Amino acid sequence: MTRATCFLTLLVTCAVGAVSAQTLGLSAGASIVGVRAQSASSLGASRTGGTMLAGFAMGQLGRFELEGRYLQGTLQPQDTASGRREFVQGQLALGYPATPWLTARTAVRARAYVTTAGTERWVTWLLGLRVEAPLIGTTVRGDVGLWRALALSANVGSSEGRAGRGGDAGITLQLPSRPLWLRLAYAIDRSSVAGAARRETLEEFTLTVGVQRR
Repeated sequence: MTRATCFLTLLVTCAVGAVSAQTLGLSAGASIVGVRAQSASSLGASRTGGTMLAGFAMGQLGRFELEGRYLQGTLQPQDTASGRREFVQGQLALGYPATPWLTARTAVRARAYVTTAGTERWVTWLLGLRVEAPLIGTTVRGDVGLWRALALSANVGSSEGRAGRGGDAGITLQLPSRPLWLRLAYAIDRSSVAGAARRETLEEFTLTVGVQRR
């Protein structure tokens, strides 16, 4: 078991033990996501993009938040050198609001690119912080998050010099006296494997419609 796995397991265990008697809050939604992917290696560069659907669910128990997200679709070539790729991504995150405006988060994210030549898999263990603040009363909120990879694995032919980092920013509109909310967000992350001279950049432009129950 890696140090990253032990760290996430410890956080989940502490969360369950600390909040077992608390009230459960639930939030779920569906998203339209514009994805733009760029790859660079010693063999050349690739640019693909596409619009796809995503699902989101979060449970809040006491001070802890457990969030899951799933995204799947097709990335079409954006230049003459790139090929079509099927794209699948899933993420499970655990958050702890240290203050009303600052949340610490850890997560594991699995991503796959599927082509006729095979499947490329990237798995990343993340640690990050998110800052959130009201913009217009309690109706409109803004947030910014940053993260770094605790560990990263990828079947791209090398295990040397693996690294990852990224961030996101968004605006959330909570409809007055209703459980519905809307969110517009942008996210970017960069992953690299130095031993394979490989860099991967993924951007997401997301519109989410959600419902919340507390």
